[in-house]
Amino acid sequence: MKDMSVGAAPGVRLRIWPKTLGLSLLSILASILVTLALEAVFVRPFFPGMNLYIGAGIAAGVSAMLATPTIYVFLRMQARLKSLYGRVEQLAMADDLTGLMNRRCFVQTAERDFVVPGLPVGALLIDIDRFKSINDRFGHACGDAVLMRVARAIAEAAGEGRLAARLGGEEFIVLGAALSETEALALAERVRAAVARQRIVFGTDVLSVTVSIGVALAADDYTLSALMSQADLALYDAKRDAATRWCPTGRRWPSPHSRAVPAGRRRLKAPPRNRWAAPEAEPTRPPRDRRGRGGG
Repeated sequence: MKDMSVGAAPGVRLRIWPKTLGLSLLSILASILVTLALEAVFVRPFFPGMNLYIGAGIAAGVSAMLATPTIYVFLRMQARLKSLYGRVEQLAMADDLTGLMNRRCFVQTAERDFVVPGLPVGALLIDIDRFKSINDRFGHACGDAVLMRVARAIAEAAGEGRLAARLGGEEFIVLGAALSETEALALAERVRAAVARQRIVFGTDVLSVTVSIGVALAADDYTLSALMSQADLALYDAKRDAATRWCPTGRRWPSPHSRAVPAGRRRLKAPPRNRWAAPEAEPTRPPRDRRGRGGG
């Protein structure tokens, strides 16, 4: 992990010095004024001939020696804590493997910026096909490489202004605002094609992966959890039919408080399935018993 501390960043120390010198000058000026005021009130009446500037000079020197390093250390600690806080916040909100939003950050951002009354929203729930087989056959290191490449492809296909997140395992989600049905299905096809174009080199093996996508659209009053549930149902239909398909709900489903009867779903097939480079072995049949029925 890269060192993000202030101690490893000379540029941060250089930015601290101007502020340190400015605060030190203010501290010296304040100490001089306070010293002169105290001498004028408490010392000058008893020692009329005393030079007030001697005490002010001593106070300025002491302040310069003590205030400058103290202020610098304080500002450096403040910058370090700010940097560490930003790093911890980033780790709490981002998936450490893919760099996408994690589920917590996705839900918070979506409910804050996308769940707006009257704003149509589309959700694409994405699942990598046969991911368990990849882990079992090539190991978890290969599975991690697949997740990173798929995440990058999804983020690039989603584009600006849309949320892309990893919900967990091999499941991802893309959320977009102001999406028509045609736009949502076109986005699903872009994501599918972008993932299918990836070639993951792992040792001597070259793998390509496919995804299944469930598409759900919402308008009017809705909840994020209900929208994700609809996308999950569409994804289930896509996984049940075949890999490398996206399955839309085929409608904008109404508010959960509405009494409208939902229309039936329709399934749209994507282009023919692309097989990954290392398919699973076909199951073998048990040997047939060739003995005659009347054998002893």
